Amino acid sequence: MTKLIMYGPFFLFALYMPIAHIALPELMLALGVIALTFIPKISKQLHKPARVKRKAKAALYTSFGLVLVPLVMSMIGQQQGIDAGALFMASHILLLFLFGNFVFSIPSSLIADWATMRAGNFRVLLAFFIHIAFGLISYLFLQAYVIFAIISAIVFFVVDEILRKRRNSEQQTEITAAPI
Repeated sequence: MTKLIMYGPFFLFALYMPIAHIALPELMLALGVIALTFIPKISKQLHKPARVKRKAKAALYTSFGLVLVPLVMSMIGQQQGIDAGALFMASHILLLFLFGNFVFSIPSSLIADWATMRAGNFRVLLAFFIHIAFGLISYLFLQAYVIFAIISAIVFFVVDEILRKRRNSEQQTEITAAPI
């Protein structure tokens, strides 16, 4: 299942690129960096099932949060209910965020986890900067829309850290609750 989460969106996009005539060298370079996570020796370290599931949850929560929060705030501000046009636009934006988070954010976050494994007290700060750096790399192919990638990278990082802390506290509870 974890391989489907990781490989599916990436290879769908790789197959979609020639059809849509998307062959920007910058995009190919970014996808090449992400493809490094699929090298067997590296993927064995990165693609642990629990880690990939946590990243997939973070991608889902980030995507839905970045779309639903502004949509709900807009509905509250207008007090007219939901507009069909706004819902249609929100569904398209959701698909873009889902795509970006699954194809780009999950692998870059796995790389950040791998790079900060031995960082000790500076792990969170270093991982944050790596997430921001990958968000900035998307400038190569998003140009004016890079702010959305950076916001998504920050939200993804925060959600992933919350999920990591929750999992670690659950493991600590299980360890202390075990009978001796």
